[in-house]
This record gives sequence, structure tokens and C-alpha cells, in this order.
Amino acid sequence: MALVDNPDFSVSKKLGRRVRRIMRFPLGEPKHRFCYVHVPKCGGNSVSLAFINTIPVTRNYTWVPVPESRSAVSLSECGVIDEARFHDDGPNGGKVYTYRRTLASMAMQLQHDYVGGHFLFDPDAHKVHGDKYEWVTILRDPVSRMISHYREERRSGFVDMELEPYLDTHKAKAHSRIITRYLAGWSVADDDDEATMKAAALDNLDKFSVIGFLDQMKKFEDQIVKLAGKSFHIGHSRSGTARVPDVGDETIKRIQAMCQSDIEVYQTAREKFC
Repeated sequence: MALVDNPDFSVSKKLGRRVRRIMRFPLGEPKHRFCYVHVPKCGGNSVSLAFINTIPVTRNYTWVPVPESRSAVSLSECGVIDEARFHDDGPNGGKVYTYRRTLASMAMQLQHDYVGGHFLFDPDAHKVHGDKYEWVTILRDPVSRMISHYREERRSGFVDMELEPYLDTHKAKAHSRIITRYLAGWSVADDDDEATMKAAALDNLDKFSVIGFLDQMKKFEDQIVKLAGKSFHIGHSRSGTARVPDVGDETIKRIQAMCQSDIEVYQTAREKFC
């Protein structure tokens, strides 16, 4: 049984049925346990499904879901469920990340074969469990990732403005540093801390066994097959639900400037793992 019995694959009931159907069939055990740090809007739902499909029904896995973790923290803190109040990138986001870190750490302590979700890289967990898990992630071009993140937030109702005014918000600043924050293990980062955070993210790159890239998913599959010692195939868990906004050259330049830390971390990761 999974620690989290209702994985959040974009709240897809159809996909949930598919997972349960596949998981009825026993599969050979993978050679290694995996911890997947799911950076938002980097194809992670499909990746998690592929990992879960390698886990036999007699073994355990954990997927830390997004809406449910926000709701759980809200209920604990306020006595009511208010997901928006505990959005990852809002003023209470740190509490959500702490809760997800606890869930992931508990799953690793229980030696679940796969642990994945929107939790930050945890240097302490790596010190304790680094020899038991292969730490992996997928990255995406930071500008494309941020535009996709904006689109998703519009669709979900967490952003209610056009792209240009959104870029002036605190949430946009947080989104522009997602890759750096996740790999550094920082839930928030003020401008004065950005250089320190980036240095931590760059240092932590060497703690990952595999870092894949959204434009080279076949290579990532091949690398995981070698580590897992069994078939590993990434499908597509969802299709786009909203049109990608038209973005002019000046807006692209503005987003590039906002994403400088993410761009440097991303490019360095490509040099190391491509």
C-alpha cells in the first residue's frame, strides 16, 4: 500500500484507474530505490507514473500529493480547508513544504521503493538516506517552465491576471526561481539571499544520480533503466488544458532576466548530465 493512497496526478480519475489496473500485476523488483524531486511543470506526473509502474504490488511507494498536502496543513493550522491560503508560493508555503518534507522523510525511513512529489531537495535526508536511494529529477528550460507555470495557475484560479501584470507580483518572482529553490532546498528566497541559494543549488547537483531534461526524455528513460534494471517508459499523463499565451520578445526578455538564477542552474545541470 502507498503511504498516500490517492496520488495527485493532476486529479485525473482516468489515470488513477489506469494506475490501479496496472498495479494489479506483480512486477520484478527494481535494483534501487528512487527519490524523485518533482520540480513543477517539468513533466513530473508522467515520470511518477512510470516509476510507480516499476513497483510490485507487494512493495510500497509514496507520492506526496499537492492539493491534499495544502488542505491537510490548512486543516491543522486553521481548522478549515482553504487550499489557496496555503499555496506553495504564498506566505504560508513554507509550512506546506515542511509537511511534505516530513512525509517524504517518513517514507524513506520506511524504505519505500519510490518516494516522489513536489517536495524540496532535503540535504539532511540525503545525508541519512543517500546510500539507500537514487535521487533524480527532471528540469525544463526555465523560461518555458515559467510560462507553463503561469498558464497552470490561471487555469487553477490561483492567478487572475494577464501575463504582464503577473510578472510584477511576488508569486511571479517565486516562480522565476523554482528550479533554484527546489534544488537548493529553500522554500522561499529574498533578493538578498539569491546568491547563497544559487550556490547551494549548484552544489547539490552532484548529489543527484540522474538529472533529466524535458527535451531529452528518452535519454532519461535509458539512464533509469540502467539503474532500475527493468523496463521504464514515460507516457503522457495529461494534455494541455489551456492555450499557451502569446508572448512577445520584450516579455520573453523580461522573463529571462527574472529567471537568471534558474537559467544558470539549468545550464550547469545540462553540462553535468547531458
